[in-house]
Amino acid sequence: MFVFEKCSYEELQIIRERERLLLSGWTLIEKEYIDETKKIFDKAGNMIALINFYFHDEKKEKMCIALFEVFPRYRNRGLGKRIIDQFLKRYHGEVELLPSSKASEFFWEKCGFVEGCYLDLR
Repeated sequence: MFVFEKCSYEELQIIRERERLLLSGWTLIEKEYIDETKKIFDKAGNMIALINFYFHDEKKEKMCIALFEVFPRYRNRGLGKRIIDQFLKRYHGEVELLPSSKASEFFWEKCGFVEGCYLDLR
């Protein structure tokens, strides 16, 4: 079980430097778009990942996962897929994303996305 907590803009700047995040998108998030950025903790209380997402409409029928990154020291343990599985369990709509690489696309396909970019949970 993972815990998702809101991440402030200031926290993101510190985390980005400390964890040496690979995805360049973390540097592009502006203060006004930070609302849907979550810190992800494991059951021991260790922060292990970040996710940023947004909704296309006020009804929240369509979501886009803009960024998701497991911190380097926690990778290759199957945590990413388990985090996404838990994250999506409470959502019942369409989900889209733009994979950043072929390896990323492979990961998203393992999570159930069609061709790495679309999932319908309705």
